[in-house]
Order: sequence, then structure tokens, then C-alpha cells
Amino acid sequence: AQNEIAILPVHNPSHLQIKVSANGKCLKDATTMNSSDADIEIKAYSVGYDSGKKLVIPEIEVNLVRGGRLIAKEKIGENGNIKSILELAKNNDIIRFLVNGVYIKNDNKKLELYSFGTVNIIYSIIDTSVKLAMD
Repeated sequence: AQNEIAILPVHNPSHLQIKVSANGKCLKDATTMNSSDADIEIKAYSVGYDSGKKLVIPEIEVNLVRGGRLIAKEKIGENGNIKSILELAKNNDIIRFLVNGVYIKNDNKKLELYSFGTVNIIYSIIDTSVKLAMD
């Protein structure tokens, strides 16, 4: 499979945007996730000169962090279900998505490295089973 990935000069990462959706709703500008938000979709988009090209994130690491300590981790693709991690989550835990490398599909349908590095996307968990009281 090594011949399927061509390594070319990395594009400008400032032309990269990452969109996170949970259960079909975009989490744009959100800092929290509900404990029921298990179906995750993470997509990368180019906003530069190559806008509109298909970007691919082959693997995303999902971490559950409590009090600064790693509780659980798993790997998903661009579409994944994190129910097993959310079942361990408590209110105010952190869900961290680590995107390591974004690829672009070239005209030959092969993946080329688009952006190298790690993008951390962090959300706090809000337990939907806990009822909030307003004063």
C-alpha cells in the first residue's frame, strides 16, 4: 500500500479548515458536546487556491481526558462512533480529537500529503442526563 501515497511538498496549512459535526449538527463555535453526541463526522476543507478539492483525514485519535489524565482513547475515520468513550465520560470531562495529517486526492485518485502536523479539537462534556436548575 506504500505506493498508494505520494509525498509532495506540503500545502499552506492556513488554507485548511476543519468542520466537526455530532449527530448531524455542526459544532461550529461550540466548546461543549452532549454525552449523547456519539456519531461524529470530521471533515477538512481547503479555502485556498485549491478550494473545492477533496481532502481526506485517514485517521483521527479520540481521547477522553479527566483532570488532566488520559482515561480512554480510540481511533476513528472521518465518520465514526465514539459511544464507547462517551459511556465512560462524566460531566466536565474533555473529549479531544487529534487530527494528524490531512491528505488531498489527486487526479489519479491517490492520496498526497496536504498538511502535516497535529490539530487538537477540544470539547467539554455536558452530561445530558443531569438536569440544570436556574436561579
